[in-house]
Amino acid sequence: MPEYQLYCFAQSGNSYKVALMLSLVGADWAPIEKQLAATGFIVGSTATIADISMCGYLFYPAHELLFDPAAEYPAIAAWLDRIRALPRWAHPHDLMPGHPLPDA
Repeated sequence: MPEYQLYCFAQSGNSYKVALMLSLVGADWAPIEKQLAATGFIVGSTATIADISMCGYLFYPAHELLFDPAAEYPAIAAWLDRIRALPRWAHPHDLMPGHPLPDA
């Protein structure tokens, strides 16, 4: 998972690895950004299992990603807001009891 690895590499201070991981995140997120700009959700105009399956990969705080996802990926940021507005939504970290949050 590039996002988690990015956080770990950032903690190591290895700027080469951070740059590499940022490029991988961009390669992963660019097609998602394009799709969401066109459809609103991954498959169409309503949430499906495809959207739910991606939540755990895209709900990372900016300090873990080392960039502002809302500034660079506005369609993904808007999609995250739509996901948060779904009935009975819960943050992925809340669904993993005992999960050690990076800033804890």
